[in-house]
Amino acid sequence: MYSEPTTRSLPVLPEAYLCGNEVNVAFDEPMPYVGVRVCKAAGDESVYEMTYVYEAEVCIDLSAWDKGDYVIYLETETATYKGSFSL
Repeated sequence: MYSEPTTRSLPVLPEAYLCGNEVNVAFDEPMPYVGVRVCKAAGDESVYEMTYVYEAEVCIDLSAWDKGDYVIYLETETATYKGSFSL
């Protein structure tokens, strides 16, 4: 079965949220490339970096992390997103 490609009028935006000891990042559809980096807010020290290919959802286990403030960066092929959270 053949279907015409669809055109989006809005970009695909990620949704990131804390759920227990995990931070979950979800996109509307699998992304060809997503670079995820988490840094401590004070000093910008990187504590997590990973590249994902064709993922629609990413879960990061935070159970071993120190309490404090963090910044998450999501890099796709077309945009970079930034958010913050506290443990």
